[in-house]
Amino acid sequence: TENARWYQVKAYPSEDLISVFFTDISGIKRDESQMRHQAMHDSLTGLPNRLALTQSLHELIHNDQIMGFKMGLLFIDLDGFKTINDTLGHDCGDELLVAVAERLRAVVRSSDIVARLSGDEFVITLPYIQDSDTAYWVGKKVVDAISQKPFNLNGNRVYIGASVGLALFPNDSREV
Repeated sequence: TENARWYQVKAYPSEDLISVFFTDISGIKRDESQMRHQAMHDSLTGLPNRLALTQSLHELIHNDQIMGFKMGLLFIDLDGFKTINDTLGHDCGDELLVAVAERLRAVVRSSDIVARLSGDEFVITLPYIQDSDTAYWVGKKVVDAISQKPFNLNGNRVYIGASVGLALFPNDSREV
């Protein structure tokens, strides 16, 4: 937590007593935590990045609890993103990416992972699903969430589409 305190304790014994020194290292621990977060998350959307996604997938694939279940992986690419950047500018493009990230988070379960790989590419992991139909329906929800309602970008109502690819673990691959 933000108010947590961390102390480094050093003890030096001598013949008659022990001298104990406490050093508050809370600031160092907060800095380390912030650097870990920055290394694992996309700075624009706050979503996990490629590194965090890869680590999470490794953990999920090697988790015994997934036995008997499948895991879906949805790869999402925005249709028309380059046109938005070219016509409305990169600030509007960034605004769009943040809004897309919010919509993607809204259509998945809390156990699912929404990550931004790069540019206009996102990935959603769907652990612990029974079959490919579940992944298909989530993919449909993703396309609908992105394409059926306009985005308001700097006063412009903009419609975009999304292409979604699906891979299923362990059917399509057993590796990240």
